[in-house]
Amino acid sequence: MPNRFVNALKTAFAPGARVRQLSVAAVLLVLGIVGGAVYTRYYERAVEEHPYVAVILSDEQENFTIPEELQEGIRSRGTVISTGNGPVQIRFFIGGREPQRIRRTVHDDCLVNKDCIAIVGNSDSTTTTIMLAEILAFEGAKPTLLMPIATETSLTETAAREHYTQLLRLVPNNDIQARVIKSFMASRAGLDHRVTVIIDHDNPDYSKNLSDLLVDMVVKNGGVARTVTYLDASTLEAEAARPDLGSDDFFVFVGTSSSGLEVLNDMRRLNIRVPIILTDGNTVRELTNRSIGMPGVAYFLTPVDELNNVNEPAYTDIGRDTYGILSAIFEGTPHLTRSAVAAFVTEHKLDITLESGAAGKYNFDGNGENKGMEFHIFNMRPDGSVQVQRGY
Repeated sequence: MPNRFVNALKTAFAPGARVRQLSVAAVLLVLGIVGGAVYTRYYERAVEEHPYVAVILSDEQENFTIPEELQEGIRSRGTVISTGNGPVQIRFFIGGREPQRIRRTVHDDCLVNKDCIAIVGNSDSTTTTIMLAEILAFEGAKPTLLMPIATETSLTETAAREHYTQLLRLVPNNDIQARVIKSFMASRAGLDHRVTVIIDHDNPDYSKNLSDLLVDMVVKNGGVARTVTYLDASTLEAEAARPDLGSDDFFVFVGTSSSGLEVLNDMRRLNIRVPIILTDGNTVRELTNRSIGMPGVAYFLTPVDELNNVNEPAYTDIGRDTYGILSAIFEGTPHLTRSAVAAFVTEHKLDITLESGAAGKYNFDGNGENKGMEFHIFNMRPDGSVQVQRGY
C-alpha cells in the first residue's frame, strides 16, 4: 500500500501531469485544513474543560501601570495553580474602561462559562463597581470575586446587602486610608491644619468616596478642608494664584496615577511648595521617581508592608499575594466548581489567611475586608531611596 501511494505521487508529479499535480495539492491542502481544525477543536476543548480564574483588567494606559504591575506579579508565580483536586488555570482578559465592554467581558468570559470558578479584578474602583453589578445581576451561580485594587468603601456593603458573600478585598478600604491621611496631617501640622483636596475627574467612584470621607474626618477633627476638581493645567494655575495659598498645610490628590502625574508636573512648573499627599492609586514607579526634587515634599500611600526596594512597584507584590490567596482557597475547597468555591469562601472567610505575603498580612472579616493590612506613608529622598514616615 505505501509503495502504491508513493508511485501514485510520482505519477501525479511527473512532467506533463499539471492537472494531476493541482488535484493532489488540493487534496493535501484540504486534509491539512481539516486536520488542523480537528486538532484545534480538541485542544481548545481540553483547555476549556479545566477550571479557571478570569483576571479581568482595564487596558494599559500611559502612567497608569497598576493593571500591568498586578498582572506581572501574578504571572511571576505562574498561570496554573496546582491543587490536590487538579490544576486551575489563570486566564487574563482585557475589559477596557467602557461600561458596556466591561459588562460584556465579565459575562462572556466568565459568567456563562461554568468552568470559570472565580474572578480577579478590576483595575480601579469605578471599573470594579461595574463588574460587581454585572455579577450581582447574573441569575445563575455567581463566581467568587477577589478585589486586589479597588478601595471604594461601599463595594463590600453593596455585596453584603445583596447577600453576595463570596467576595474578598485584598487591600484596605478608603475609610482606613482617609483615617491614615487625617492622622498624618494632624501629627505634622496640628489638629487645626488646612488642606485642599484635589479630586480627580477620572475614576469618580473612588475619588468622590475617599474625598468625602477625608473632608468629613478633617473637619470633625478640628481642621479646615476645601475641595477642587482637577480637570487640566488650569486647575493648578488657579490654585497658584490664590492669595491664601500659603495658609495651606497640605494638598491631597485623590485619584489615579495618570492624572497624578499631571498634578505633579503642574506643581513643579508653577513652583507650588505646598506638600502634597497622593493616595494609593498613585503609587507607581513613574510618579515616585517624578516626585524627586519637587518644590514641596510629595508623599505616597501604599499597603505594602516592607518598603525597602523602590524598584518594586506596590501592585506587583499585591499580584503575587493574589496568587497566594487563590491557592489557599482552592486547597481548602473540596471540589473545583463555582458553587463549591463560593461556599468555601462564604463559610470559611475568617480562616483564609496569608501571614507572610509579599505585600503584608491577609486575614478577612465577615464582609471580606482585609484586616491584616494597613496603609503606610512614604516619600522619596533625593538619592532615590524610600523614607517611611513614622509617628502618626
